[in-house]
Amino acid sequence: MASGTKRESLKDRRVGPGTAVGAVVVLLLFLVWQTYIYFGYLFPHIPSKEESFMMQKAEECKGDIRKLNEKDQDILAKMMGRQAGMGISSMYSSAHRSRSR
Repeated sequence: MASGTKRESLKDRRVGPGTAVGAVVVLLLFLVWQTYIYFGYLFPHIPSKEESFMMQKAEECKGDIRKLNEKDQDILAKMMGRQAGMGISSMYSSAHRSRSR
């Protein structure tokens, strides 16, 4: 193989418009994704119905799931599994964390 043959054959190749548009779209999607990852905390979080229900029950029982009635305990157990008690306690404590730091 003669030296420079491969380089000369690549010299005449051009990138098509579809490939260029695809590369720009992929780059823009990557930039949007990275922006969301690094600055996502700036966007407001709208709680779902489930999150609102869990927070309401956490407030009612002040973080102790045993203070709720059986029906509410069962609903929370279906939503959160075995970690329902710890989850409710964590939600309550994070909502009432001391701001004196």
